[in-house]
Amino acid sequence: MKISFSKLFDNKRFLMFFSLALAIIAWLITVTAINPNTRDEIDGIEVNIAEAPTTVAILEPLNLNIVEGAFATVSAVVEGPRYIVGGLSGSDIDVVAELSGISSYGTYDVKLSGSDKFGKGFTVLEIKPKTIQIRVDRKATKKFSISSDIEGLKVPDGYIRSDVVVSPKEVTITGPEADVNRIDKCVAAAVFDEPLTANRTVKSDIMLYDSEGNEIDKSLLTMDPVSVDITVPVLKKKNLPVKFEYLYLPKGMPRDPLDYTLSEGSIEVAGPANMVDLYEDLNIGYVDFSEITKDKVFVFPVELPSGFINLEDVTRISLSFDTENMVTGDFAVTNIKATNVPVNYEVTVETPRITGVHMIGEAEIMETLTSDDLVAEIDISDREITPGPYNLPVRISAPSKGIVWATGEYTAVVTIKEK
Repeated sequence: MKISFSKLFDNKRFLMFFSLALAIIAWLITVTAINPNTRDEIDGIEVNIAEAPTTVAILEPLNLNIVEGAFATVSAVVEGPRYIVGGLSGSDIDVVAELSGISSYGTYDVKLSGSDKFGKGFTVLEIKPKTIQIRVDRKATKKFSISSDIEGLKVPDGYIRSDVVVSPKEVTITGPEADVNRIDKCVAAAVFDEPLTANRTVKSDIMLYDSEGNEIDKSLLTMDPVSVDITVPVLKKKNLPVKFEYLYLPKGMPRDPLDYTLSEGSIEVAGPANMVDLYEDLNIGYVDFSEITKDKVFVFPVELPSGFINLEDVTRISLSFDTENMVTGDFAVTNIKATNVPVNYEVTVETPRITGVHMIGEAEIMETLTSDDLVAEIDISDREITPGPYNLPVRISAPSKGIVWATGEYTAVVTIKEK
């Protein structure tokens, strides 16, 4: 079939498409041959000047760091072939700062420049803004003690508050040297709105202040830790009577045989409420009855349970016994026997008599006391049993005679055998 071109040009639809095709061809010729380059402005380019290799190379030898202004968002005016510029993004552009004029810490306005980061074939004509302000300083690290600031703390009658405990006690702060040197004190604060009757621990951020009491911005500082525990110890007061206990009370002796005098009859203490309530008195120690002699004074250090404090600052208590009307005498003991002997052993006492036994007691008892009234006992359960001869301690008493006892230390020889 023969095509008639004259008729095609009479067709309006054909003429419309033909004109469009000619326009596209003309545009392609223009942009590729006559004017191939174009300009464009790329916005929203995020820049971190501190990480640029040129920044590190210049500032690191000076022991300086960019502490403010390192991050910026800029625009770049670029020029290049249309097909390249049309596909560019902010990541294709390398933005650096001119830092060669920096020699010490301070605030500087630095010029920005850009380049083709990956060599795609375009030119960066301008960075907007042309300059940015940065602050450089040396990096410093320092330790500070942490103090506490407590508001509204009250305790009811019968309670006391002890020293506030901050844990940990120190904070390590790293940042610009000028900022670190401004720090005068580090404070952890707590506010209480009701009276306390027990220990209370709260968590608090650490606040920084200069010498004039102004709060310091922490945004450029690194802190370890950033918060602490504040513990307010609250203790309950109680007056505890002082007591002691006897060791080796002789047989036949009344349970509380002697009048005595304590330098302190009671001590006011304070401790955790749940612990204080468990105590009705304070045991200062033990008295070996064989050590009680005329005019002997016992001295005990005051030792409190863990967590208690001594409100009267009494560190020692003396104990003396009323022995003014007591008399003494020396005796020989022949009634010597072993007690608590295991069933599979036998014990033979080899010592026939113990001489020079010093006795002390009430006058009317001592007047009639004889050696026959005295018994020396060797408690075999006080040691590990193995066969053999041993020189063992004895306890001497006057059973059923009343307030009379032996003072000093005495021994006897025994032989232990298996049955």
